[in-house]
Amino acid sequence: MMSLCKFLIYLCRMLKLISPIFLILLFFNYSLLAQTTTKINGNIVDNSGKALELVNISVTGTNTGTVSDSKGYFELAFKGKSPVNLSFSHLSYILKDTSVFFVAGSEIVLNIILNANEKQIDEIKIIDEKSKERGLIKLNPKILNSIPIISGNQVQSFIKTLPGVASVNEMSTVYSVRGGNYDENLVYINGFEIFRPVLVQTGKQEGLDMANSDLISNIDFSAGGFAVKYGDKMSSVLDMHYKNPVDYKGAASVGLLGASIYGEGSSKSRKLSFLGGIRYKNSQYLLNSLETKGDYKPNFFDAQAYLSYKASDKFSIGLLSYIANNNYLFFPEDKTTSFGTVQDAINLFVDFEGNEIDRFSSVLGGLSFKYKLNRNLNMEFKTSVYTDNEELKYDIEGRYSLNQLDKQIGSDSFGDSILNLGIGSFINHARNYFEANIYNVQHKGSCTIKKHYLQWGFKYQNEHVHDKINEWQLIDSAGYSIPNTGQTIELANFYKSENQFTSNRYSAFILSEYKSGEGNGWNFEYGIRYQYWDINKKYNISPRVAGGFYPGYDKKLYLRFSGGVYYQSLFYKEIIDRSGVLYDNINSPFSINITASSDYDFLMFNRRFHLKAELYHKIINDIIPYSIDNIRIHYYPQKKANGYVSGIDFRVNGEFVPGVESWLSVSLMKSEMQIKKDTIGKQPFPNDHPVNISLFFQDYIPGNDQFKVNLALVFLSGLPFGPPMEDTYYAPLRMSAYKRVDIGFTAALKREGKISRSNFYNAFRYINIGLDVFNLLGIDNTISYNWVTVVPNSSSIESTIDGQYAVPNHLSARRVNLRLTVGF
Repeated sequence: MMSLCKFLIYLCRMLKLISPIFLILLFFNYSLLAQTTTKINGNIVDNSGKALELVNISVTGTNTGTVSDSKGYFELAFKGKSPVNLSFSHLSYILKDTSVFFVAGSEIVLNIILNANEKQIDEIKIIDEKSKERGLIKLNPKILNSIPIISGNQVQSFIKTLPGVASVNEMSTVYSVRGGNYDENLVYINGFEIFRPVLVQTGKQEGLDMANSDLISNIDFSAGGFAVKYGDKMSSVLDMHYKNPVDYKGAASVGLLGASIYGEGSSKSRKLSFLGGIRYKNSQYLLNSLETKGDYKPNFFDAQAYLSYKASDKFSIGLLSYIANNNYLFFPEDKTTSFGTVQDAINLFVDFEGNEIDRFSSVLGGLSFKYKLNRNLNMEFKTSVYTDNEELKYDIEGRYSLNQLDKQIGSDSFGDSILNLGIGSFINHARNYFEANIYNVQHKGSCTIKKHYLQWGFKYQNEHVHDKINEWQLIDSAGYSIPNTGQTIELANFYKSENQFTSNRYSAFILSEYKSGEGNGWNFEYGIRYQYWDINKKYNISPRVAGGFYPGYDKKLYLRFSGGVYYQSLFYKEIIDRSGVLYDNINSPFSINITASSDYDFLMFNRRFHLKAELYHKIINDIIPYSIDNIRIHYYPQKKANGYVSGIDFRVNGEFVPGVESWLSVSLMKSEMQIKKDTIGKQPFPNDHPVNISLFFQDYIPGNDQFKVNLALVFLSGLPFGPPMEDTYYAPLRMSAYKRVDIGFTAALKREGKISRSNFYNAFRYINIGLDVFNLLGIDNTISYNWVTVVPNSSSIESTIDGQYAVPNHLSARRVNLRLTVGF
C-alpha cells in the first residue's frame, strides 16, 4: 500500500504542474458575454405518447445536462448565446438534435418526441438485460480508438482496464484474469477461436493481435462463471463479432508506431457485404526507449477480410480470412541498468555482439453457414483452418561488469563506481522452430420452446504439431563457467528436443435458459459440457448452473449467482517439459468456480451510471505448475499442484462527463497453491496481484467538445518471483508495483455529419489528429529479472541470493506519439 500512496502523491504533483494549462484553456473557452441564465423545460414522449424516463439531455459543447424524470419532464438552466443545440439520447430511441433560438434570460417550453430504434446507436452502452442475466460485460467498440495504445492492439488494451484483468507489459497483448495465466483465456471472432503464437518470449517480438478494432461491432467479456457454450478454458472469455455493413465507408490512420486502413460496404440488394482491413506496426521508435540499445528492426503486418452473403431471409454464408507476417530483427549493442537502494546502488553494464532474427506467420480461414428453419429454430455450421509457422533464432554474446556506485552526496566520486562486484560473459543461443495446423468443424443450434431457450453444439478438431528446440546458455564468471565441475565446460542451460504429433479433440455442450414468470421473474441457466482429447485419453465433464433475478420492479438491481466446473484444455505447451519429454497421461487442470454478483443502475450528477460487483472463489485441482519469464511460460508437467483463488471485483462506469463514458475498476484477490510432494510449502500463483486498480477517463474542453482528452491509469501490486531453480516454481520475493499513466489528446478537425468551411475537409467523413503521451510519469516498470552470478567476495554479497543479483529488465520509457485519422 505504501507503493500505491507514493504513486498517487506523484500523480497529484504531476497534475499540479499541468493544471495551469487547463485553467488557461478554461478561461479562453468560457464566454464573458454569457452571464444571463436561460431556462428550458418540457416533456419527452415516444410516438404513442408514453412519457420517457432517463432520457439524457445535454447542451452540445458544454458540461450542462440533465435527465428526464419518470413523467418525462426535464428542466435545464444554462448561460449562453442564442442559438444552442440540445441533444436528446436514450438507449432505445434514435438520437435527436434540436437547435433552440431564444432571448437571453427567457424561459422556453419544449416538447420532444423520440422515435424508437432497436439499434443502440448512442455512444454509451451501459449494459443490457441479456448481458446482466448471462454475467457478461458488454463493451462499446466505439471507445477502442480513443484509448492511448502503445502496442497497437486496441481490444486487449481495452480489456486490461476491466476488473479482474491484469497485465504488467504494455507492449504485449497477454493478460491474466483472476490469477490465471495467459493460456487460460478464450478469444473468439465471429465464433472462431483465435490462437496465440507459441515461441514468443517478450513483448518486443509480439506483433498485432488478430482483433482489428476498425472491424468490430460487438464485444462481450466474462472474467469467470461463463456458460458451457464457450470452450474449455478456466479463466475468461472474450467474444467479438465483426460488422455487417450497409453503407460504403472506410478510414485510414497513420502515426509514429504504424498505420492502418479499412473499408466496408454492401451491394445494392444488401445481400452481399464486405469488410476488410490492413494494418502495419513498427515499434522501433518505442523500442529505442529501452535500456538495451541497438538496431531494432521490427516489422509487423496483417490483413483480413470478412464477406457475408445473405441468400434469403433464412440462409446466409460468411467467410473470414486472415494473414499475418511478423518479423523481428535485433542487433544489440549495449545495456546499462541501475538498481538497488540509496544505500546500496548498483550498476550493470553489458556489451553485446550478435543478433536475433524471429519470424512469426499465421493464416486463418473460416467458413460459416447459418440457416433459420423457422422463427424458433436456428442452425449453424462452421469450419476453419489455422496454420502457424514460427522461428526464433539468436546468437548473442555479452560481456558484463557489475559495480557498486558512490551515492555519498557531496563526494567527488558521486555516481561513479567505487567497487567492482563481478565481471563475466555469456552466450545465448537458440534455433527454435514450431509449426501447427489446426482444422475443425462445428455445429451449433438453438430453439425456443415456450419459456425455454435451448442451445447445443459439437466440435471436432484435428491438430498437427511439429516443434524443434535447440536452446542453450553458457555463463562465464570470473574466468570459470557456471556450473563449474573443474573438469569440463558445462552449460548453464541446455534444451534440445524434437516432437511431432497429431491429435483429435472432441467437444459438445447443451445449454438451457429459462425465465420464470414475466418482468422480475427468476432467470435460470444450466448446462453441461463434454471434452475428449486422444493424447491423454481423458474424458472431461463440466456441469454448470447460474441464476438471477431483479428484486425490484424498476429493474435497477440485478442479483446473479453461478457455479460449475471448468476444465483447462491441454495443448502442446502444457504437456512437454523443457527437456522435450512428452507427458501423454496427464490430467487436465480443472476449477470449481463459485461467483455471486450484482448489477446496479443509478443516477449521479443527473446522469446514468452502472455499478457491477462480483465475489468469486475458485478451487483449482491438478494444476500444472509453471513459472513466467517476461511473457514466456515454462510448464513443469512432471509435477502437480492444488490451490485456490478468491477475490472481489468492482466496476463503475457511466458519464462522469456528459456525453462520454469513463470507468473505474478495482480488484482485490488472494491465491495460494501447494505443489505435491514438494517441501517448499504454499506459494502464491505466478500471476498473483493482491491489488489491481485501473481507471479510464474521458473529458473534453468545456464549450468545445471537438477537443477531447483520454486518461488511462493502472496500478498493480508486484508479481511474485524468485531465483531460477531447476524444474520448480519458487517465488519468495515480490516485484515492485506496476504503475502507469497514459494520456491522449484528440482534436476533431472535421466532425462526422458536420459541414466544414474548408472544401478539402468536406471530402472526408471526419478528420482527427491526436497526440499521445505514453508513460506520462516516466516510471521504470519491471517485467522480469536477469540473475547475474558473482564470486562471493564482496561486501555487498548480502544483497544477493546464493551469490546472484536480481537485475531488473525495465519496460518502455516516456514516449510521445502523433496520429492522424481520416474517414472516407
